[in-house]
Amino acid sequence: MLKIASLLNILIYIYPSIVNAFSINPYISSHHTLTALKSSSSSYSAQAELLLKKADLVRIGEDTKFGINANKGVRREAESIIESLVSSKERDYSLTSCIGKWTLIYTDAPDITSLDRTPTSSLGRVGQEVISAGGPSDSQKGSYEVRNVIEWLRPKWAGRLPLPDRVKGWVIGGEPSEGSTGGRVIQKVITRGSDREGSGGTVDLKIEGAQVYAEGNSKGLPLLLQRVKDKPIDLKGPGGALPFGSFEIMYLDEGMRIIKTSNGNWAVNLKDDAGSEWF
Repeated sequence: MLKIASLLNILIYIYPSIVNAFSINPYISSHHTLTALKSSSSSYSAQAELLLKKADLVRIGEDTKFGINANKGVRREAESIIESLVSSKERDYSLTSCIGKWTLIYTDAPDITSLDRTPTSSLGRVGQEVISAGGPSDSQKGSYEVRNVIEWLRPKWAGRLPLPDRVKGWVIGGEPSEGSTGGRVIQKVITRGSDREGSGGTVDLKIEGAQVYAEGNSKGLPLLLQRVKDKPIDLKGPGGALPFGSFEIMYLDEGMRIIKTSNGNWAVNLKDDAGSEWF
């Protein structure tokens, strides 16, 4: 009896805290209490399910080199997850919420997945940076610079060339040291982006130019690129910016963004922070 009495005293003591924690009025009926608890449970369950889906999408990206090695079955799985994420939120997005650096984790866009077949270099990471570029004039307001970024590394076959190490270093760069990729080349396609009025997330692009630069360990770079290391080469198109297609922001939260290209392909990016930035 003593134990039961003690337990009842404890329950009486902590009952108000339990009530406050669930924001339930102790004087409402048990039916309303049960409804509130079920609603809270459903909300947590939905959030947990969303996190699991995002984790599955990240796993697919890691297992397939952001979609390059994905077969049809994996692509169907990824598309199913993407569509469920897209349908989980009302679509009302803009480039303002996309400002920052993003790294690609999955895509089915052929213009990206085909880059891995480039014979002269090895594809590293792919990303995008969105920068507010609005100026004082009305035509510049709401304008953003959207930079598509590709990292190129030393080709994997380079180490098998039957050349002396010194000559090999001049031609394709030296072997990367342990814990380093050695030298690399960063390629940026620079566009001007603007939100299409009333679209809820469609972004129109105009191409403005490109930028290429080499960086990293000089010994890991070919002789030609050593001369331009850390010296960006800017390429500007003639005249004004030209139309460069569009994309739709289909899902966006604080760490993940999903877009659909004008060709109907998906691209999933994770937002970089200070510790994960690579360009």
